[in-house]
Amino acid sequence: MDNHQFFVTASGNSPLTATLWNYRGSGPAVRQSSRMAINELSLEVTNDGLATMTAGWMGANSATSSAPTLTTTSGTILSWANGCLRFGGSVAEAINATATKITNFQMTVSNNVELLYRCGSGNPDGLVTGAVEVTGSYTLYFEDDTHLNYYINNSKNAMVLTLEGANLGGVNEQLQICFDRVFIESKTIETGQDSLFAITATYRAIQDTNGQLLVVNLQNGKTTVY
Repeated sequence: MDNHQFFVTASGNSPLTATLWNYRGSGPAVRQSSRMAINELSLEVTNDGLATMTAGWMGANSATSSAPTLTTTSGTILSWANGCLRFGGSVAEAINATATKITNFQMTVSNNVELLYRCGSGNPDGLVTGAVEVTGSYTLYFEDDTHLNYYINNSKNAMVLTLEGANLGGVNEQLQICFDRVFIESKTIETGQDSLFAITATYRAIQDTNGQLLVVNLQNGKTTVY
């Protein structure tokens, strides 16, 4: 079993950049955008859809280019049927806790990218990242006061989201996102879901003792392919 671990720190990151191609067949021309960095990355899971991830990029203006040999990487679809959200006093406690009856979950990682310009050019000379923020929301059926009290008491808890995919060569593909500490910024209680009480909470991640806002563990049975 091969696992890969990634983490997001609150500040001090050196921007990671990539080159993007907008390939639309033989015409119009292929457009290449270089030195592109992700400004915002959002993950959303709903009770009636698939897990979707959206990235917003910032970087240099695109230019006409010749595209390299392009390939499409096949992946595994992750749905809410194979996912769960857990809470606890620590990440280890949350991993072993009973799954919370969530109906929707959303997370946004904001790198707060800033483009740097110099006189005489319309293209950015470079880019930097600001203080990273991790925020989001979740909705659950309002069965008791637990999550309401998180907000009232300004409690800080660990939170773990787990999404499971297919079996790949004897290994169950799994994406696990661990938040060492989150606190509830706001909450809304409603009765619009088939006359059942539901609570929607917006949260914000707090860095742990290592300066990390979240840790992502990917299990896919591959040594180098993410």
